[in-house]
Amino acid sequence: MKSILYFLVCVNFLSATDEPVFTFINNYCTKCHDEDLQKGDLRLDIPQEELLKDLNLLKNIVNVLSKNEMPPAKKKQPSPEEKDSVIKILTQTVKDNQVVGLLKRITREEYNHIVNDTFNVKLDLKEMLPKDHSEHGFNRSGSHQTLSPYAMMQYIKAANYVSQSLFPDRSTTFQTKTYGVPDFNGTQRGDYKTNDAFVLTTNYPWRSNLHVPNLKIEEFGEYHFEYVLKILNSDNQQIIGVNIGDARFPTNFKKVMQLPFKTSDQKLTFDLTLNAGDEVSLTFDSSKTWSVDSKPTMYHGEKLSFEKLTVTGPHKINLPKKIQAITSNTAQLDTVEKKIKAWVKALCFNDISDAEVDDVAEKIKALNLSELEQRRMILEFVLCSPYFLYKNEDRVKLNELDFSKRLASFLWNSIPDDQLMSHASAVYQNNTALENEVKRMLLDPKSDRFIEDFIQQWLSTDRIEVLAPDMRVYKTIHSLQIKAMAKEPVYFFKEILHHNLSMMNFIDSDFIMCNDQLSEFYHVGKVEGHDFKRVKLENGHLRGGLISQAGFLKQTSNAFETSPIQRGVWILKNIYGEEMIPPANVQIEEPDIRGAKNLKEIMSLHQKSNECYRCHSKIDPFGLALEHFDPVGQYRNEYRKVTIIDTEKVAFENSPIDSKAKLKNGQMVSDMASLKKVLSEDHEKIIKNILSRLYSYSKARELCYQDHEIINEIYHTLKPQNFLFKDALLAMVTHPCFKDR
Repeated sequence: MKSILYFLVCVNFLSATDEPVFTFINNYCTKCHDEDLQKGDLRLDIPQEELLKDLNLLKNIVNVLSKNEMPPAKKKQPSPEEKDSVIKILTQTVKDNQVVGLLKRITREEYNHIVNDTFNVKLDLKEMLPKDHSEHGFNRSGSHQTLSPYAMMQYIKAANYVSQSLFPDRSTTFQTKTYGVPDFNGTQRGDYKTNDAFVLTTNYPWRSNLHVPNLKIEEFGEYHFEYVLKILNSDNQQIIGVNIGDARFPTNFKKVMQLPFKTSDQKLTFDLTLNAGDEVSLTFDSSKTWSVDSKPTMYHGEKLSFEKLTVTGPHKINLPKKIQAITSNTAQLDTVEKKIKAWVKALCFNDISDAEVDDVAEKIKALNLSELEQRRMILEFVLCSPYFLYKNEDRVKLNELDFSKRLASFLWNSIPDDQLMSHASAVYQNNTALENEVKRMLLDPKSDRFIEDFIQQWLSTDRIEVLAPDMRVYKTIHSLQIKAMAKEPVYFFKEILHHNLSMMNFIDSDFIMCNDQLSEFYHVGKVEGHDFKRVKLENGHLRGGLISQAGFLKQTSNAFETSPIQRGVWILKNIYGEEMIPPANVQIEEPDIRGAKNLKEIMSLHQKSNECYRCHSKIDPFGLALEHFDPVGQYRNEYRKVTIIDTEKVAFENSPIDSKAKLKNGQMVSDMASLKKVLSEDHEKIIKNILSRLYSYSKARELCYQDHEIINEIYHTLKPQNFLFKDALLAMVTHPCFKDR
């Protein structure tokens, strides 16, 4: 039992300022969170100094009090004045004591882009580098970026690969090789040869492909491929996949690109940076899935007919002039010390101390390396140094250089280009110059890196393609439609940003972004081609906004059934910005669900459990309102329960859908329209969440309590013009606090 002595010790720690907090905790919290009970694995009957030191605990207390989640409804309740006073004191305590992390390491995406942009190459380094940890936000957050010995070894290997690739032992041997039909091969599953062509008819499930057994890359470099082919039995554009891997095991192919090919085209051309030993294969990615029990030659559907392949390369790597200047042995760079400084300046934009230069130079010179080996060694040192791996943001206020680097990291996932560097002073001092430069950077194709990376981390779009729909159940859905679903949020975000549309479009919009694959899926008329285009929706259409996109509806479902809980959690977490952390140490007593007729009744029984109610009363209504959308995001009027009979057959059982649900505030939702109405009414929370995520991503750290005031200020700046998105981004980067660490 909690002793009287312990309580007196706690009281003695109280100051006049904090006394209301501990009075509040003793009156309303410790009955459930003391030494004996510790509900949710939380104990609050602790000394003042221990409690006030735990900033995460204080933030959680503020969070549950602000949302009226605690004290529980059946317990004694504080007055609004008591609660507001405690929230204010705890918030200020967190603000006064929160420390912004100084160390921020570049992500593996940034590493990859910086090397490619600096040397004008197309190396794929991401798989060689350690994965970046992500917790409570983005993988750019410095506070979670550790650097283990194993990770350091991966950086060393990547640096070695870069140096060996850029500075090979001998000059590349450029060749042109031509291959014809006799040289082509496949899997003999859906592909065949004639006297004049090699024909692909299908891709899945036998992964039919075209490859040339005699074509194996002998040395690293960039190669140009040119295939002569035509489309048979179709007037539609087709998609051809380019893959790297052993053609004997096509299910393990690494797909490096998907290229559209029109009936009017005669040649398919592309460039690839390849390593020695690589093999290249083509797949017919937009082909229909069909049984090849009969002879492929008898198939009358669309086909690809290949006649010739020409491969040229490896092309000599044309290093940029500033890199060529470093590699040339001029009087200005005639010592190891000078070369080290030049490489640090070129790759990191930083200066390195003479003492460190001397130490490294002495070690390199002691190895008695050749000029080529010395160049590699210096480059490898720089690529593994903290000057390159870490951002220099240890100042309270960034200087001109570091501010330009922050902009490039934010909008390009890379380093500043020459134009940004030449305008660094004006951009730093003048908001008009800064706005103009940001607009230029957003028009650069490199801004796609920011958009794709931000969307993938914010909305978890990488999960859309993880679970393929079962072909026995969804006979009309094919892989290209699933890939298009994964791309839709990116193009939607890009459209709103580049055309400076209202951020309210994320909640609901009168248009969608789709290509030929998605227009067929959404039944919005015919869209030509693989490129995404803006399509106007008719009044009352169910699509528009983020939550009606098929990708979201699919990724929050299981193979054969929807998951209202997953959908509700996704909306609360990604759209509202709530931290959905399961309570610790909760003993859940499963309710008796016998007699429940449908999913809604089962969920209702779970909500009656005290342990489940707090979270599920928020989660479930959002998910239930979307039950008219099936596991792949198609509209449905009834449930379809799937029973697996064998590998070829399934059986279905239909039942009615009841999607009506009551939110915690008493509002009713029952479908997509009523749910969007609720989201629109809550637009302040949603738009502030999007602004918060952008701000966190841009500064590569989690938000502090101080930042919420900045977000609130930006929100009210945007409100008169209905929250225009590009204006929001400009307001963010021109805010004085954007120059802070």
